[in-house]
Amino acid sequence: MALLRRSASSLFHSPPPLHSSSVTENLNKRRQCVLTLDSPGIASDPEAFPISWSLNNCIAVACGRDVFYQSLDNKIVSHLGHSTLTGGLNVIEWAGKKCPNYLAAGNNHGWIQIWDATRNSGMPTKAIHTWFKGKDLAIKSISWNDDVMAVGADEGMISLVDIRTPDEGIKISQHRNTVLGLKWSTDGDFLASGDRYGLVYIWDKRAAKSLVDISPTKIRNQGSARVS
Repeated sequence: MALLRRSASSLFHSPPPLHSSSVTENLNKRRQCVLTLDSPGIASDPEAFPISWSLNNCIAVACGRDVFYQSLDNKIVSHLGHSTLTGGLNVIEWAGKKCPNYLAAGNNHGWIQIWDATRNSGMPTKAIHTWFKGKDLAIKSISWNDDVMAVGADEGMISLVDIRTPDEGIKISQHRNTVLGLKWSTDGDFLASGDRYGLVYIWDKRAAKSLVDISPTKIRNQGSARVS
Protein backbone atom coordinates (compact mmCIF):
# COMPACT_ATOMS: atom_id res chain seq x y z
CA MET A 1 0.00 0.00 0.00
CA ALA A 2 2.85 2.36 0.81
CA LEU A 3 4.31 1.72 -2.65
CA LEU A 4 0.94 2.45 -4.27
CA ARG A 5 0.61 5.70 -2.33
CA ARG A 6 4.06 6.87 -3.48
CA SER A 7 3.26 5.95 -7.07
CA ALA A 8 -0.07 7.77 -6.94
CA SER A 9 1.41 10.85 -5.32
CA SER A 10 4.01 11.12 -8.07
CA LEU A 11 1.20 11.42 -10.60
CA PHE A 12 -0.09 14.58 -8.94
CA HIS A 13 3.30 16.09 -8.17
CA SER A 14 4.21 18.90 -10.56
CA PRO A 15 7.78 20.25 -10.47
CA PRO A 16 8.22 24.02 -10.24
CA PRO A 17 8.31 25.76 -13.63
CA LEU A 18 11.77 26.41 -15.07
CA HIS A 19 12.75 29.51 -16.96
CA SER A 20 13.50 28.89 -20.61
CA SER A 21 16.98 30.40 -20.22
CA SER A 22 17.99 28.12 -17.33
CA VAL A 23 20.70 25.50 -17.76
CA THR A 24 18.45 22.75 -16.41
CA GLU A 25 15.69 23.57 -18.88
CA ASN A 26 18.08 23.48 -21.84
CA LEU A 27 19.64 20.22 -20.70
CA ASN A 28 16.20 18.67 -20.38
CA LYS A 29 15.36 19.74 -23.91
CA ARG A 30 18.69 18.59 -25.40
CA ARG A 31 19.47 15.17 -24.02
CA GLN A 32 21.22 14.09 -27.22
CA CYS A 33 24.15 15.55 -29.15
CA VAL A 34 23.27 17.76 -32.11
CA LEU A 35 25.89 16.29 -34.46
CA THR A 36 27.58 12.91 -34.85
CA LEU A 37 30.79 12.41 -36.83
CA ASP A 38 31.85 8.95 -37.97
CA SER A 39 35.56 8.69 -37.15
CA PRO A 40 37.01 5.21 -37.82
CA GLY A 41 40.63 4.81 -36.82
CA ILE A 42 40.65 7.72 -34.37
CA ALA A 43 43.62 7.59 -31.99
CA SER A 44 43.09 5.43 -28.89
CA ASP A 45 45.87 7.21 -27.00
CA PRO A 46 44.19 8.92 -23.99
CA GLU A 47 46.64 11.81 -24.38
CA ALA A 48 45.79 12.38 -28.06
CA PHE A 49 43.91 15.44 -29.36
CA PRO A 50 42.50 14.19 -32.68
CA ILE A 51 39.83 16.89 -33.13
CA SER A 52 39.95 20.63 -33.80
CA TRP A 53 37.42 23.38 -34.57
CA SER A 54 38.47 26.18 -36.91
CA LEU A 55 37.62 29.87 -36.99
CA ASN A 56 35.86 29.10 -40.29
CA ASN A 57 33.45 26.80 -38.43
CA CYS A 58 34.97 23.54 -39.63
CA ILE A 59 35.47 20.49 -37.42
CA ALA A 60 38.48 18.35 -38.33
CA VAL A 61 39.08 14.80 -37.10
CA ALA A 62 42.22 12.69 -37.43
CA CYS A 63 41.46 9.08 -38.36
CA GLY A 64 44.61 6.97 -38.47
CA ARG A 65 46.78 8.74 -41.05
CA ASP A 66 43.95 10.75 -42.59
CA VAL A 67 42.32 14.06 -41.70
CA PHE A 68 38.69 14.77 -42.58
CA TYR A 69 36.75 17.92 -41.87
CA GLN A 70 33.15 19.06 -42.07
CA SER A 71 31.97 22.60 -42.62
CA LEU A 72 29.12 23.24 -40.23
CA ASP A 73 27.84 25.97 -42.56
CA ASN A 74 27.13 23.69 -45.55
CA LYS A 75 27.51 20.22 -43.91
CA ILE A 76 30.01 19.16 -46.61
CA VAL A 77 32.61 16.58 -45.50
CA SER A 78 36.06 16.81 -47.13
CA HIS A 79 39.15 14.62 -47.02
CA LEU A 80 41.87 17.14 -46.21
CA GLY A 81 45.00 15.03 -46.30
CA HIS A 82 46.67 11.64 -45.97
CA SER A 83 50.01 11.19 -44.24
CA THR A 84 52.37 8.74 -45.91
CA LEU A 85 54.80 9.01 -42.99
CA THR A 86 55.36 6.32 -40.38
CA GLY A 87 52.94 6.51 -37.46
CA GLY A 88 49.34 7.55 -36.83
CA LEU A 89 48.26 11.12 -36.22
CA ASN A 90 48.22 12.08 -32.55
CA VAL A 91 47.19 15.73 -32.53
CA ILE A 92 45.71 18.21 -35.00
CA GLU A 93 45.15 21.96 -34.68
CA TRP A 94 43.70 24.58 -37.01
CA ALA A 95 45.71 27.79 -37.26
CA GLY A 96 44.48 31.16 -36.00
CA LYS A 97 43.00 34.15 -37.76
CA LYS A 98 46.07 34.85 -39.92
CA CYS A 99 45.97 31.40 -41.58
CA PRO A 100 42.55 29.99 -40.66
CA ASN A 101 42.64 27.36 -43.45
CA TYR A 102 45.93 25.84 -42.32
CA LEU A 103 45.82 22.69 -40.20
CA ALA A 104 48.85 21.21 -38.45
CA ALA A 105 49.05 17.51 -37.62
CA GLY A 106 51.63 15.70 -35.49
CA ASN A 107 52.10 11.95 -35.33
CA ASN A 108 53.51 9.50 -32.79
CA HIS A 109 56.88 9.19 -34.55
CA GLY A 110 57.97 12.82 -34.45
CA TRP A 111 56.59 14.13 -37.75
CA ILE A 112 54.60 17.34 -38.22
CA GLN A 113 52.74 18.28 -41.39
CA ILE A 114 50.63 21.25 -42.46
CA TRP A 115 47.76 21.12 -44.95
CA ASP A 116 45.95 24.02 -46.60
CA ALA A 117 42.19 23.51 -46.81
CA THR A 118 41.87 26.08 -49.60
CA ARG A 119 43.76 23.70 -51.89
CA ASN A 120 41.27 20.93 -51.25
CA SER A 121 39.00 20.14 -54.19
CA GLY A 122 37.26 17.07 -52.83
CA MET A 123 40.43 14.95 -52.87
CA PRO A 124 43.15 14.77 -50.20
CA THR A 125 45.93 17.28 -50.79
CA LYS A 126 49.67 17.06 -50.23
CA ALA A 127 51.18 18.67 -47.16
CA ILE A 128 52.62 22.12 -47.81
CA HIS A 129 55.18 21.77 -44.98
CA THR A 130 56.77 18.79 -43.23
CA TRP A 131 59.13 18.73 -40.23
CA PHE A 132 60.80 15.89 -38.31
CA LYS A 133 61.26 16.47 -34.58
CA GLY A 134 63.22 13.33 -33.74
CA LYS A 135 62.88 9.56 -33.76
CA ASP A 136 60.14 8.21 -31.49
CA LEU A 137 59.38 11.66 -30.04
CA ALA A 138 55.60 11.55 -30.22
CA ILE A 139 53.97 14.92 -30.91
CA LYS A 140 51.49 15.63 -28.12
CA SER A 141 50.41 19.27 -28.40
CA ILE A 142 50.31 22.12 -30.92
CA SER A 143 49.40 25.80 -30.54
CA TRP A 144 49.43 28.51 -33.22
CA ASN A 145 50.52 32.13 -32.89
CA ASP A 146 50.07 33.69 -36.35
CA ASP A 147 52.97 32.20 -38.41
CA VAL A 148 54.67 30.63 -35.39
CA MET A 149 53.69 27.17 -34.21
CA ALA A 150 54.59 25.81 -30.78
CA VAL A 151 54.96 22.03 -30.70
CA GLY A 152 55.13 19.88 -27.57
CA ALA A 153 56.54 16.35 -27.60
CA ASP A 154 57.91 13.51 -25.49
CA GLU A 155 60.97 14.02 -23.27
CA GLY A 156 59.82 17.55 -22.41
CA MET A 157 60.67 19.01 -25.80
CA ILE A 158 59.04 22.24 -27.05
CA SER A 159 59.86 23.69 -30.46
CA LEU A 160 58.88 27.03 -31.96
CA VAL A 161 58.57 26.74 -35.73
CA ASP A 162 58.05 29.66 -38.12
CA ILE A 163 56.17 28.20 -41.08
CA ARG A 164 57.57 30.92 -43.36
CA THR A 165 61.08 29.44 -43.07
CA PRO A 166 62.09 25.85 -43.83
CA ASP A 167 64.38 25.55 -40.80
CA GLU A 168 63.31 24.67 -37.30
CA GLY A 169 63.36 27.54 -34.82
CA ILE A 170 63.92 27.70 -31.07
CA LYS A 171 64.03 24.53 -28.96
CA ILE A 172 63.07 24.54 -25.27
CA SER A 173 63.77 21.56 -23.04
CA GLN A 174 63.18 22.65 -19.42
CA HIS A 175 60.31 20.19 -18.94
CA ARG A 176 61.34 16.75 -17.71
CA ASN A 177 58.34 14.88 -19.07
CA THR A 178 55.97 14.85 -22.02
CA VAL A 179 54.50 18.27 -22.88
CA LEU A 180 50.75 17.64 -23.06
CA GLY A 181 49.43 21.19 -23.31
CA LEU A 182 50.45 24.47 -24.98
CA LYS A 183 48.60 27.79 -25.16
CA TRP A 184 49.65 31.24 -26.33
CA SER A 185 48.53 34.38 -24.51
CA THR A 186 46.06 36.62 -26.35
CA ASP A 187 48.81 39.09 -27.29
CA GLY A 188 51.07 36.30 -28.54
CA ASP A 189 54.04 37.31 -26.37
CA PHE A 190 53.83 34.50 -23.83
CA LEU A 191 53.39 30.74 -24.04
CA ALA A 192 52.09 28.45 -21.29
CA SER A 193 53.18 24.80 -21.31
CA GLY A 194 52.15 21.88 -19.12
CA ASP A 195 53.65 18.42 -18.77
CA ARG A 196 52.65 14.99 -17.50
CA TYR A 197 54.17 15.70 -14.08
CA GLY A 198 51.73 18.58 -13.57
CA LEU A 199 54.27 21.38 -14.04
CA VAL A 200 53.20 24.53 -15.89
CA TYR A 201 55.74 27.02 -17.23
CA ILE A 202 55.20 30.48 -18.71
CA TRP A 203 57.62 31.40 -21.50
CA ASP A 204 58.56 34.81 -22.86
CA LYS A 205 58.72 34.36 -26.63
CA ARG A 206 60.84 37.48 -27.12
CA ALA A 207 63.55 36.33 -24.71
CA ALA A 208 63.04 32.59 -25.34
CA LYS A 209 63.22 32.11 -21.58
CA SER A 210 60.93 30.78 -18.91
CA LEU A 211 59.60 33.50 -16.65
CA VAL A 212 60.50 31.30 -13.68
CA ASP A 213 64.02 32.69 -14.07
CA ILE A 214 62.78 36.14 -13.02
CA SER A 215 59.45 35.59 -11.24
CA PRO A 216 57.53 32.79 -9.46
CA THR A 217 55.44 31.39 -12.30
CA LYS A 218 56.19 27.68 -12.14
CA ILE A 219 53.07 25.82 -11.01
CA ARG A 220 52.97 22.21 -9.83
CA ASN A 221 49.64 20.41 -9.60
CA GLN A 222 49.66 17.85 -6.76
CA GLY A 223 46.04 17.58 -5.78
CA SER A 224 45.92 21.33 -5.18
CA ALA A 225 47.99 23.79 -7.19
CA ARG A 226 50.77 25.71 -5.50
CA VAL A 227 53.19 28.33 -6.78
CA SER A 228 56.86 27.68 -6.10
